Amino acid sequence: MHKRRSLLEALRTQLKTVYSGVWIQRVAPVRNQYPCITLYAESETTETPSINAQPRPQLRTVSVSVTAWIRGSPDDEKPEADLDANALQIEQVLTIPATAKNLVLTSTDFDIAEDDPELHAVRLTYQMTYTTQSEFNPT
Repeated sequence: MHKRRSLLEALRTQLKTVYSGVWIQRVAPVRNQYPCITLYAESETTETPSINAQPRPQLRTVSVSVTAWIRGSPDDEKPEADLDANALQIEQVLTIPATAKNLVLTSTDFDIAEDDPELHAVRLTYQMTYTTQSEFNPT
């Protein structure tokens, strides 16, 4: 298993204290499974601090999206309060996984689906840094 996947699994374990339904996937699950959380790796950058070392150490920074999906009413201010409450729960429960170097919240986005005004989402984006070793040998 790639270390990135094991870090996502560690985050999923933490998030299960908020909701029992936590999936590592990009899309919302079926409608009858709300509230729930999805998380996934959006992108990743890699730096190689030393090209002469074998194996080569790699410093990786992965952008992780954590989205809380909730059902609500389109007619009042409750969705805004619910989204804020879910964001706070996620922020309070996530900690740096044991094999990561850091975990930093970089943005929060809110969404109410236009085709389903009772479906609300809050997406928190984190930058997580970790190290791996590359076995690449160009000779």
